[in-house]
Amino acid sequence: MSDSSRIAQGMRGGFLAGITVAAFFFVSDLLHLAPLSTPAALGHAVLGPWAVAIDFPIVSQVANGALYGGKLITLTGLHFMTFGLLGIGAVAVFDRYQVPLNIVSGSIFGVVAYSTTFAIGMAMVGGEVLTGIPGIGSVAAANLLGGGVMGGYMQMCE
Repeated sequence: MSDSSRIAQGMRGGFLAGITVAAFFFVSDLLHLAPLSTPAALGHAVLGPWAVAIDFPIVSQVANGALYGGKLITLTGLHFMTFGLLGIGAVAVFDRYQVPLNIVSGSIFGVVAYSTTFAIGMAMVGGEVLTGIPGIGSVAAANLLGGGVMGGYMQMCE
């Protein structure tokens, strides 16, 4: 199989992992009766405050709605770009060392690489803004599941 085909497969596998992780936290937030609280907390940590203070209530509501929507779209793009690149990285590493990328190896990759990437990203924004962000246990569980989905997809492609 050509390198470009493997890169495309890795990106698609990474996107599937990203969808899985996003769905995990969407359902988790719904179960905690706090829809979209995880992306809001992550967005605040990465992109800054989600609200502006304006003296006119209707203008404030419109401005804050647009700001929230824009930041949510930006965070979603960043999320899928990161997972796509991690999927390409997974293909490169597993192909280089001739290790099959399947559900088990993908799950291990997910816990290690995805969780490490998350921890580094959160450390870069500073500890004082991490209120409301899911604990490392939830992140590891979501990444285990996402990595397994990516590995299963890659196994099906072979």
